[in-house]
Amino acid sequence: LQPGAQLVMTHPQLGKTCGNGGGSDKGSADADTFKIGGIGPTTGDAAIYGTAVQNGIQLAIDEINEAGGINGYQIEFKFEDDQSDSEKSVNAYNTLKDWGMQMLVGTTTSTPCTAVVEETHADNMFQLTPSATAVESIQYEVMFTVSGGILDLSTLEEKTYKNIMRYSEYALNKSKKNGKNQYYVFNYEDYNQFLMIKQLTQSLRKSAADNFKGYELYYQPLIDVVTGNVCGAEALLRYKSEDGNILPPNIFIPILEETGLVVPVGKWIINEAIKKCKEIQAVIPEFHVNINVSYIQVIKSNLVKDVTTAIEKYNINPSSIIIEMTESGLLESNKRYMKIWSALKERGVGLALDDFGTGYSNFNYMSQLEPDLIKIDRNFTAKALNNEYDYNMLTLIHKMVFNLGLKICIEGVETKGEMEKIKSMCPNFFQGYFFGRPCPYEDFVSQFVKNKK
Repeated sequence: LQPGAQLVMTHPQLGKTCGNGGGSDKGSADADTFKIGGIGPTTGDAAIYGTAVQNGIQLAIDEINEAGGINGYQIEFKFEDDQSDSEKSVNAYNTLKDWGMQMLVGTTTSTPCTAVVEETHADNMFQLTPSATAVESIQYEVMFTVSGGILDLSTLEEKTYKNIMRYSEYALNKSKKNGKNQYYVFNYEDYNQFLMIKQLTQSLRKSAADNFKGYELYYQPLIDVVTGNVCGAEALLRYKSEDGNILPPNIFIPILEETGLVVPVGKWIINEAIKKCKEIQAVIPEFHVNINVSYIQVIKSNLVKDVTTAIEKYNINPSSIIIEMTESGLLESNKRYMKIWSALKERGVGLALDDFGTGYSNFNYMSQLEPDLIKIDRNFTAKALNNEYDYNMLTLIHKMVFNLGLKICIEGVETKGEMEKIKSMCPNFFQGYFFGRPCPYEDFVSQFVKNKK
C-alpha cells in the first residue's frame, strides 16, 4: 500500500462517493477485542484510526466525528479509483492487521475520540492521545486483532447506499464469525445462504411459539438381536417447512442449537417421545424409547426436571427412557453432564453413548458414566464390514463392552449380509435401514407395533 493512499469514510458521505457507476472496492475494518475489559468503542476506533494513519493510509479526518466510527470498533472506507478487483482492500486490511499488534491506548470519559498518533519508537507501540479537552485519561495496554470485510462494487447490480452498507456489514460479520483476524470478500452465494438460514430461523421460532407446529418426531426401530423383534425406537426430530418440504436435521438442528431454540424444542421432544412410548407399551410392554439430547440442553435447561416431569406425567417406568448423547457433546460439557447424569441415574433413567467410534472414542467415559448402552456409529460399522483391521477393532470393542456389563447397539445395518456378519459378534441391538427407516409415528405403529415384527 503506497503512503498517502486515499480512503474515505463511507457514512454519511457514501452516496456522494459511490454514486451508481464505476468499479471500486469498499472495505470495513473492525478491532476484534475492544469489548473486553470495558475499553469501549471509542478506543477501538482510535486504535484502527491510529494504525491506519501511522502506516500511510490517509483517512478523511474531518469525517471521523460525524461518522462516529460507524458501529464502534469499526472503520469503513472506499478506494477512490477505477480498480475493480479487491487487491487494494486486501492490502489495506493486511496493513492494519500487521500493525495492530500492541498499543498503549489513552482514552477519555468526556470526549469522542479525535485521536492523534505519536510513535514512541519502542516495540512498535503508539500513544493514542485524545483531544486537548479530555478531563481524564486512563492507560491501557491492549492486544488486538483486525477483521476485515471487502466488497467489490463492480459485482453489484444496484450500487445503492442500502445495498452497499448491508453487504459490507455482512462481509465484516462473516470474517469475524469465521474466526476473526482475517478478511472475507463478499460473494452472493454465501449471502443467499445466509438469507435462507435467517428466514429458516424465523420459521423455526414461529413454529416453536405456535405449539411446535411443523416439528415432528420420526421413529426408527431398534431390534433385539436374540428375538429379532422390535424392542424400542430412536426418536428423531424432523421439521416441515412452510412450503411442505421435510428438512434434513443437519440443516435446522445447528440453528436450533445456535439460537437456543433447542431448549424449548428439546423439552417438547422429551414429552412427545415419552407419551408415544407409553402408548406403544400397551402392545409391547418392554418397549423403550431413545431420546437424543443436545449439549446445549445440558448447559442451558433443567434437563433432569424436564425428563422426570414427563415420566411422572405419563406414569412410565424410568428405565423405559434412554437418553442419548454424543461424545463431542460430552467434551463440551463434561462436568455439567456428569452432575445431570448422576441425577437421572438415581431416578432409573438409562444412558446411551451415541456415535461411538467417530473421532473421540474416549474409553474413560465408559468408566466415568457407566452408560447402559454403547451405540457404534454407522461409519465405523461400514469400515468394519469392509476392512479386516477395523472388523477386529470392532470385535475387541464389543468384547470389552460386554465384559464391562454394558449393552451394545450396532447402527447402520443396511443389508442382510451385513446383519449376518455383525450378528456373529453377538451385539444386543441392531439399528439400520435393513430393518426400517425413520418414519412418522402412525407409520411406525402400523409397520412395527401392530405386527410386532
